[in-house]
Amino acid sequence: WTGGAVADPDWSNNLNWVNGIVPGAGETVVIPEVTTHYPLITGNVTIDNLTVRPLAALTVNGGGTLTVNGDLITTGADFEINSGSTTSSGSLIVNGTATGNVTYNRFMPTGTEETLYRYISLPVSSTTFPAGSFWRWDEVNGRWGEDQAEAVTTEGASGIGYTVAATGTSLAFTGTVLTGPVNISATAPYDATHIYQEQRTPWGGGGWNLLGNPYPSAIRGYNN
Repeated sequence: WTGGAVADPDWSNNLNWVNGIVPGAGETVVIPEVTTHYPLITGNVTIDNLTVRPLAALTVNGGGTLTVNGDLITTGADFEINSGSTTSSGSLIVNGTATGNVTYNRFMPTGTEETLYRYISLPVSSTTFPAGSFWRWDEVNGRWGEDQAEAVTTEGASGIGYTVAATGTSLAFTGTVLTGPVNISATAPYDATHIYQEQRTPWGGGGWNLLGNPYPSAIRGYNN
């Protein structure tokens, strides 16, 4: 990346690249520190390896997708994935290893008091929530939060669904990118006796658990 196209950060603009060639699948890309601008992805991009150097930046906007079939390195860089609406989110898929942080800015629609609370999960691997109030579902006791008074949850984990009080704002999740299967036993550490009412007392949450997508991209749904 050179950032040679004046006032145009678009990844697909060939003037922004060495030798005027936009990289494609199977190619290794480096985003160095430059004095102009950094790439913005709004379409579909597939490459091999990607390094975003410290102090450099890369942005994937809502509707844009980036697939890294090899390894991703973002240590010290500013890598952001944005969602512009409930139906338009940026996507990042890493099929190799991921080193360094990314920030996923999750759009939260405006709502009334009745729709203030929304279900959400961390799209990156982190124990830290953005500013706001989050509650996990306690299936064993059938309640939200960490105690009978429904105290807010202060530490997050991948694969767990939470409810959050947020409307008309954006939540910035910062952490590493998960690149393999996620063990959600921390969310549902229950054997069969926690699933059926007739097998245990108290009834608690009735065997219902709130799980979440732990990746900065959509996942394929299926019935099991």
